[in-house]
This record gives sequence, structure tokens and C-alpha cells, in this order.
Amino acid sequence: MIFINELCDLKVNGTVITFADDTAVLFSGRTWDEAIEHGEIGLKKIKKWLDDNLLSLNVKKTKFITFSLTCVSQPENLNCLRVHTCGDGFLECDCGGIQRVNGLRYLGVHIDENLKWDEHILQLTKKVRKCLYIYKRIRNILDTKTIRSVYFALTQSLLMYGITAWGGCTDIALNPLERVQKCIIKVILRKPTRFSSDELFNIFKVLDVRQLFIKYVMCDFKKEIQTKTRSQQIRLTRTAVNINFQVPTIRTATGRRQSSYLGPKLFNLLPDTLKHLESWAIFRKSLDDHMKGLDRNYLKSFLE
Repeated sequence: MIFINELCDLKVNGTVITFADDTAVLFSGRTWDEAIEHGEIGLKKIKKWLDDNLLSLNVKKTKFITFSLTCVSQPENLNCLRVHTCGDGFLECDCGGIQRVNGLRYLGVHIDENLKWDEHILQLTKKVRKCLYIYKRIRNILDTKTIRSVYFALTQSLLMYGITAWGGCTDIALNPLERVQKCIIKVILRKPTRFSSDELFNIFKVLDVRQLFIKYVMCDFKKEIQTKTRSQQIRLTRTAVNINFQVPTIRTATGRRQSSYLGPKLFNLLPDTLKHLESWAIFRKSLDDHMKGLDRNYLKSFLE
């Protein structure tokens, strides 16, 4: 823990993100040359800190990825990022480097260089599909209420993980996951293939993937509001004026699918009785009931 705390406090001209023994460092710049320079200087400081603390950097297991919205804007002829052990003037040196990859898996989430979620959705769909066999077996020995508890533990737990990051992806990318979720519920309820999707979710009383994304985006925004109000000693009461938060100005369609944009936008649409709820547990339960009472296409329209 002492080592990790000191690593996070390093001034590397970037952002150090740690979770247990997994560490990621983010560097940015106005140009690729500037971002690469920040990365190499930051890695040099990290390498020196590791050496001073008798620790080592496993270059073979360490990878780096460059983020851009399109393939055209990716940097050319950049295969490795050097971890310098030489002096300050290291324009030309033979120091070892870390390999560049097009995509990677970090804390169970698959991330690619164009910030698309096709690979993550593909891997998640495979995991969820494996649950089908379990439901086919237990539906013969358990009642629907008990199977619903199993569904929350086995399937919805997978769907919820990191959903505020990838849940705003395009319909084309998300369709395979939505289909396998419907397939599982139809197996549990013994419904035919062409059974109505709206009625299916109403009977089983669960949210689809899009609804889960919207729900947890608003839950995260509610937590953010509570944190700010507690620090400023402000109390939101039922008699307070209507609460509306400023929605950030976003120019791109990709940006308008992110939780930072959708959080305040969707929260502003909630009834005032929900907005003023102070208890986190009550808010979460009331929000779940509120969303189940809304049309699925109505909710989906907010993401388009």
C-alpha cells in the first residue's frame, strides 16, 4: 500500500489510475508528438521510482494504446514507447520500449483504440449466452421468483459491470447482447421465439440493457449530486424549487452517448418527487419502479 500511494503521487504530467496491483497511466497532448513526449518522460520518472524502491517494470507485460475516434487520426510509424534509462537528451537511443496494441483488456473491460465497444460486447455476449444451459435446467425445479433471483446474480451482474462506460454504444453494436438477454428470459418463462419483447420484460419485471444503462447513469449522477451537496452543506428538500442541472455542450454524436452528458440530461427529466429523495436505497428502488412503468421505446429515444 505504501508503494502504491507513492506511485499515485508522482508528478508524471499525466494521470495515474490504480486498482489493487493494476496500474494505468494516461498521457495527452495537443499533437501526437507532444503526447508521445509526455508519455516517455512520464515513463522515465516511473522507471526511476521503481528502481529506487527495488521494484521492476515488466516491459513484456506492459502495453500501450493510442486513442482516437477514427483510424485515420491514429499516429503512423509508432510501434513502441520507449522506457528511457538514459539522460535527458534521448532523441536517439536504444532503450527498451513497450509494445503498442490496437486493443486491450483492463479490469475485465475490453477497450480498443477507436473507443468502440464491439469487442467488449462480443465477449460479454458469449459470457451471458453460457447461462442459457443453467436456466434450462433450473426452470424445471425452481419457481419463477427464485429463478429471477438467480438471474440477478448470474446474468444481470454481468450486464451491470462497467455499463456506464459501454452502455451508450450504437444500436448495431448492442443488438447481439439484447438478443441473448431476451433469449434467456424466454427460456425462463417458456415463451415462443416471436413473443413480444415489451410484454416479456413486463412479465419478468427486469430492465433491458438500454434501461440498465439509463438507470445507472442517473444513479451515478445522483451520487455525484449528493457528494457535492454534502460538501456544500446544502439540503434538497421536497419544498425546494425545481431542480435542473446544466447539460454540457457536446458537438459529436459519440460525446452525446457518454454518461457525463446523459447524466444531467436524463436526471432533469425525472419527476421532482424522485429528484428530492435523499435516501440512496429509496431513490434506487423508486427509479427502478419508475422506469419499469415507462415505454421501452420512449426511453430508447433519449439516446438517439
